[in-house]
Amino acid sequence: MSPRTPRVLLVCFALAAAVDLASLLAGADPGHRIAKALLMPLLAAYAGARGAPRLLLAAQFLLVRGVPGPLAARPARGAAYGEMRSTTP
Repeated sequence: MSPRTPRVLLVCFALAAAVDLASLLAGADPGHRIAKALLMPLLAAYAGARGAPRLLLAAQFLLVRGVPGPLAARPARGAAYGEMRSTTP
């Protein structure tokens, strides 16, 4: 992997975030839907390129796939960061 890969992924994430916000402000629903769908995969790719723990990447994948949302991903994120918390509100 090229040393520039993480930077390129971060720039792509920032661009997708800017397009998402601009689409929201302009009321352009198709632009918002497309940009929003790119945000989490780009963030996960950036984290993976920077050497993030695999458990954190799995948690981001669960959020992208829509698996029972944050309740499924929260324990994995907590374990990846070394802090286990209950999933009950």
